[in-house]
Amino acid sequence: METREVTSESHTAEWIASYVQRVATEVDVSRFSGICSDSTGNTLAARRLLCTKILPVALNLADCCHHLNRTILDLTKIPEFELAIKIVRKTVATFHSSHFGFTALKAARERHHTGRGLEAIGKTRFAMIVLSAMSVQRSLVAIKDVIKLAPDGMFEANYYQSTPSQATFDFESHLAQLIHATYPATKALACLEALETTAADVYIFWHAVICATEEALINKKNRFLPDTVDAVQQVLYTRHNQLFGSGNLANDVYLAATYLN
Repeated sequence: METREVTSESHTAEWIASYVQRVATEVDVSRFSGICSDSTGNTLAARRLLCTKILPVALNLADCCHHLNRTILDLTKIPEFELAIKIVRKTVATFHSSHFGFTALKAARERHHTGRGLEAIGKTRFAMIVLSAMSVQRSLVAIKDVIKLAPDGMFEANYYQSTPSQATFDFESHLAQLIHATYPATKALACLEALETTAADVYIFWHAVICATEEALINKKNRFLPDTVDAVQQVLYTRHNQLFGSGNLANDVYLAATYLN
């Protein structure tokens, strides 16, 4: 492991490739069988440069977890999920910034045995929008208890009514649909973060994601609108083609590894 202060240098593809080349040469180029990174502009270009000119025997591999996270982010941009995500963000932010809300929710969660509390949507972990949405869903009964005691206007009270209301129904329905559409990818992402992950695992888990998501879409109990079904399928098709078809990240190693596994 090596660290180096390079904040004053421009991290171009050539710079990254030369840095990796120096380290690879010290270790022995023949010991490298693959190169993996996320697929932002400079790192993707550096990976291609390394695999074509510097380490020609190394496999050019995209970061499967980063790819799955980008897939999840694409899904969360579908219009039908916009309201649910907006309410989740505001709910979590309000409870985390309110001493009354935090304390009252903790007591309510203990009464109802709802498990872990609300999870904030950060920038350093994958799939945080989904995990945060799930934390709100499992805490619904506790949140509704707190709403009864909260001062008027303190929380998104219209969406957390104990007595049935259209706003509450719509929010809970869209929240459930958001989770149904994104949970398979979130589960697969957690599995593929394991140190033992192979190229075959990437292929198998990705197709498991597609299968599980399709099952959620066609389940009549989930009541997805046709436009939403089309939008989810388009995201999956685009990301599938990018990694396994003719896209800029495609590599036959995933299918080959699955066959040989």
